[in-house]
Amino acid sequence: MTTYYRSRDVLITDEVFIVRGPAPARLHRIADLTSVGMVRATTPGFAGGPTVALGTGAAAAASWPVIGSTVALSAGMALAVGVGVTAAALRRRRGPSWELHATVRGIDVVLYTNPDGQTFRQVTRALVRALEAAAPTPPPFELAGH
Repeated sequence: MTTYYRSRDVLITDEVFIVRGPAPARLHRIADLTSVGMVRATTPGFAGGPTVALGTGAAAAASWPVIGSTVALSAGMALAVGVGVTAAALRRRRGPSWELHATVRGIDVVLYTNPDGQTFRQVTRALVRALEAAAPTPPPFELAGH
């Protein structure tokens, strides 16, 4: 068995493509993979966070004369700050990631996802090599008239 790529998360041989992670391992036979392709996807984040934070703070400030409670105003402002900090953290984590897609026995699946371009390219190249090795070899040329 030839190993094309091995890491803590992925194993690619001439027979299987295995992805390990927090979820149960996913195993696909190389012979079952068709229509393999790459997709650049963006991870969704909470883009409206700063707007929600400002709205929460404004609502807390506007309701203070009606409620008349300093505690309620403080709680509203703390909530606004918390929403703003959370939104900023989520926005920082958002970014492009790469995905390998394929058809496995007629079902479209995501084989592998990684935001690190270098690792993704290494896995992709290893999969291409495994697919090339598994492809049937063309018949040898025959000379005409022999």
